[in-house]
Amino acid sequence: MHRRTLLTLGGIGLAGLAGCLDTTGTSDEVSTEPTSSTPTDTDTSTRTETDASTETDTDTSTEPTTGEGNGRLSVTVERHQPAVVELTNPDSIGLTGGEKTQYLYLWVEVTEGDPPMREDLAFRLAGDRHELRPAEQPFRLWRAYNHSEERYDAKRGSGWVLFELPETDDASDAALVWPGGEWQPDPDLRTRLASPFPSLSVEWSVPETVTPGMEPAIEFTVTNEGERDGRFVAALNRTGGGIAYMPVAAIRKSIPAGETVSWTVTDTYAVRAPPEEEMGDGQPDMEYKLRQLGGRETREVRIVLE
Repeated sequence: MHRRTLLTLGGIGLAGLAGCLDTTGTSDEVSTEPTSSTPTDTDTSTRTETDASTETDTDTSTEPTTGEGNGRLSVTVERHQPAVVELTNPDSIGLTGGEKTQYLYLWVEVTEGDPPMREDLAFRLAGDRHELRPAEQPFRLWRAYNHSEERYDAKRGSGWVLFELPETDDASDAALVWPGGEWQPDPDLRTRLASPFPSLSVEWSVPETVTPGMEPAIEFTVTNEGERDGRFVAALNRTGGGIAYMPVAAIRKSIPAGETVSWTVTDTYAVRAPPEEEMGDGQPDMEYKLRQLGGRETREVRIVLE
């Protein structure tokens, strides 16, 4: 069984992900996600500190469920998705995932007893025990890079955890386990853990031209052609317009079964004009590069004066 059907894409480019911010931008301008004390699904992580675009993952959340043992835990499902966004170098983001993997975010809170250590948390699936994903460390996994302070640890007694799981046809034994206790997901999540991700058709567009000072809007339309809810996961980077390379958005959008969802991502790093001798030469001045499981695509933009 294949864990997912690859995204259907048009005009996939093979442009590489390389480069860094130039002197017009700094590394501390890398996009961040809004901090929240409760589990939410951030659709797009833009460069601004105050991006308010969030979506509670109601399609995968369950009522907090408890398990008995040395510690009593409340567990909520945040997201089940086919890939995760990670830093590919200090100034760009990409995806990790594929046909034989799936990723499960859980929010864990200790409600009674001794909190288990991070290394004592594991996820059982198809008879095997899976430890917390090593790439959950800061400066690689994008959520850890922005939310390292919200990862679960025993001292805090709450936080998010991420498991990288293999494909399986049988998730009947699925459970979060810790010394003396376990939490079992509901039947819907167990079914999804044992099912392929649905096929998604993706269309996206950028303005053909922009002027200095603009914050370009990138339009997305994604259709879920399957019979189960899915999630579109992608990494969007930009070159040009005052920077050499930078992340624009980490996208994780829930797409209900059989539906089409459209939305806009705003690039909040305002466009800067290129050198005067490069204006009006007919060559593209900026590029947006989208990385998704189906491949990479590039869209070109020219900068013009008003």
